[in-house]
Amino acid sequence: MFKLVRKDLRMTRIFWLPAIFSYWVFLLTFHEYAWAELFIGITLTAAMAGSFLYIDEMSRTDPLFGALPLSRRDIVWGRYLTTAVIVGISLILFFGGTASIRTILGDMAANLDGLLTVRAGLAIAASVFFLMSLFFPMYFKLGLGKASIRLVILLLGTLIVLSGLAQLFSIRIPGAPPEGDESAPGIFLSIPMLLQALARRAEAALGEPLLALLTVALCASVVYLSLCLSVRFFSQRDL
Repeated sequence: MFKLVRKDLRMTRIFWLPAIFSYWVFLLTFHEYAWAELFIGITLTAAMAGSFLYIDEMSRTDPLFGALPLSRRDIVWGRYLTTAVIVGISLILFFGGTASIRTILGDMAANLDGLLTVRAGLAIAASVFFLMSLFFPMYFKLGLGKASIRLVILLLGTLIVLSGLAQLFSIRIPGAPPEGDESAPGIFLSIPMLLQALARRAEAALGEPLLALLTVALCASVVYLSLCLSVRFFSQRDL
């Protein structure tokens, strides 16, 4: 199982240098908006976690693994562990890139101080783990192509619902179009503020330590359920 993780990391080593460069460039480009930095951290982490799945799909390694003396449970566990390792590496890149930009730009990037916290790291890790928990059962049941299409549909549906809620509660952010503007940018730019408002209310009601503990517990429960479903689906799948 751990050898599979090592295989995934070696297989994707060609992406690591571009990933480091991409992190720093994107974080620098959007340093004026803390919520955009957080979104970049989540997006790039998820992209890095998905890169080894794409390489596996192109190399058709699943039938090969099925012919080896490996249990399908170990294969599934290996994929989840690889994602956890990539999340850890990605957090190092995120915090390192954010801290360096904060140091270089000084007061011009003072708004990034809130991202150099455990809360920001937990937000990135929890978001990626939830995405992983949603995607992997579909991946192990349907394969990469069909699972990716379904994930995109689910995410678009979620964005539409969140944008509707944001508009309903008139949550807007600096730089967004004026009230009454129903353009796509005006609608979707309000989503981060909705999520931030919900997080602040939850933190005010529960307190930061309890909220963090509940988030970790919920994330662990969701990942475990996803893992069980993935093992079941992959065990029944004809490779």
